[in-house]
Amino acid sequence: MLRPSLVLAACSLFLTVSYAQRVRAVPDDTHTVTLSGNRHPLARPANDAGAAPLGHRMDRMILVLDSSDENNQALDALISAQQDPASPQYQKWLTPEQFADQFGISQNDVDQVSAWLRSHGFSIDEVPTGRRTIVFSGTAGMVEGAFHTQIRKYQVNGATHYANATDPQIPEALAEVVKGTVTLHDFGRQSMRTPRREVPMSAPE
Repeated sequence: MLRPSLVLAACSLFLTVSYAQRVRAVPDDTHTVTLSGNRHPLARPANDAGAAPLGHRMDRMILVLDSSDENNQALDALISAQQDPASPQYQKWLTPEQFADQFGISQNDVDQVSAWLRSHGFSIDEVPTGRRTIVFSGTAGMVEGAFHTQIRKYQVNGATHYANATDPQIPEALAEVVKGTVTLHDFGRQSMRTPRREVPMSAPE
């Protein structure tokens, strides 16, 4: 359990957090960084069945966005306070709008990432209220052009799947904001990464 002094410090921290613009340059596809750990484990050479058609539809892919270190520390403090009966924040859940205002990515940065996706032909399906993900759709050819990875077919247990063959790459200018991808494949909708937090931050609907 947090001591009262730590509770007050935590409350002060998350109440004063603000987010700043972190995409400070125009995304340049010739200067990229690799998003490690973003390839499905079944997308391996032993299951390879050839290149996917460039026009193959890939719908509702997800980019996972990451807030600043300051905001993430404040979020950790709030989670602890929400679970501490001695805290004035105990079980005081946030609405999605409040979460976005305190811990989401800035609207400018969301717009910058969305503009980069659109520049490669993708459509933006949804930016959830919390501003921590972007849902987008396109084709295998668009994915290959934007993320510098090939989409290939894989035969697993008699079924054909489509997935990125290597870890994707993104422009270096977006690296501070984009944490990873969830579904550049159709093996399932589970995230490729272990969730950092399991405590719901929003009030139940």
